[in-house]
Amino acid sequence: MPASALTRRSWLAQWAAIFVEPCFSQTGLAQTSRVQRCPASAVRDLSFSDLPAQAHEVAAQLGLTGASFPSYVDTQRHRLAERILEGSAEHVTYYVLQSRRFTTLEPIDPVRLAATRPTEMPASVRARFADFQAHSAAVVDERCRLVRRLFLSLPEAWTPEACFRHTMQFLARKGPQAAQRPDRREVLDQLYQQRGLSSDTAPEQTRGLDEALRWMEQSKLPEGRTLLVGPGLDLTRREGFSDATPLTAYQLDRLLAVPGIVQAGLDCADVRPEVLAHLAARPVCALPMDITTQCGVVPGQYGLVIATNLLLYFEDAPLLAAMSGLVRSLKPGGVVIHNDARFAAKVFGELLGCPVERFQPISTGRRGSVEQVDRLVIHRKA
Repeated sequence: MPASALTRRSWLAQWAAIFVEPCFSQTGLAQTSRVQRCPASAVRDLSFSDLPAQAHEVAAQLGLTGASFPSYVDTQRHRLAERILEGSAEHVTYYVLQSRRFTTLEPIDPVRLAATRPTEMPASVRARFADFQAHSAAVVDERCRLVRRLFLSLPEAWTPEACFRHTMQFLARKGPQAAQRPDRREVLDQLYQQRGLSSDTAPEQTRGLDEALRWMEQSKLPEGRTLLVGPGLDLTRREGFSDATPLTAYQLDRLLAVPGIVQAGLDCADVRPEVLAHLAARPVCALPMDITTQCGVVPGQYGLVIATNLLLYFEDAPLLAAMSGLVRSLKPGGVVIHNDARFAAKVFGELLGCPVERFQPISTGRRGSVEQVDRLVIHRKA
């Protein structure tokens, strides 16, 4: 079935059958226990009325009105299904090129290969895909099993060649030429707003979260449950991937180490099937939720919402809709943490009654001779 033909209901059912249900049988958890702990009724569709009146004028400039909102939601859902498939293609390609689990062939660096701008799949890559298709089913490894399921769940149009071509195009656009442009930040923003939705993450991405937690502990954590949106899963990486890398969600692990957060309750929302499968075995409430079209049913239930490495994937209209739903779910005085440095995120926060309280650069280490810098942005609901 083409991605554009999938309704959200059938799409979620398809992914649940492939990923979430097998995860319950593997971990010995009953599906009914998950439903009781995290009912589907906890999530509902966003509506235009969820945007406060003071945001309506800006929303209209972005094409969001009461009349156009249903069309916006429909477009977002179809695009979500497409971006999920694109992210799966990237995961499959990164894994096939670098893993040693299913082949004796030498690994291939995806970033270096993309820098050569290949016009067709090299024989070395074709051989690795052949080994993956022939031998991965026999590999007793959770990561390999997840990537194989991703590959088998792709529509027929997503052949190995299509996965490879899509991934190389993304890496080429993100490569050295983009880094040297004076408008690099804008170019990368646009690239990520068009990129497939993957679950890639890394330990250094918790550094902003660590700084935010230290800052909040000085003035006491906000009361209420915590919502972690897009926790991610270290399934594959663009470069430097190792089969020994733990298959884990680093931000989730960090939050589970904070007693106050665990005691108050921790919910996780994601759209990636392999992430939801991973969350099913963790002591959290896992919500299949697209924050650009959905929100929690109960307003004001969270004291803390974390959405790092997520908002930057959204163009302005879905960003406004997503922030509106997140702010609606916050208690007065509650906090939203993210790392989207765009001016739009600051303006939208102010319009929604949740202005920026803290903004700072965060060093995430060095890559070669270049220091890597992230951003920490904290909003507080008035």
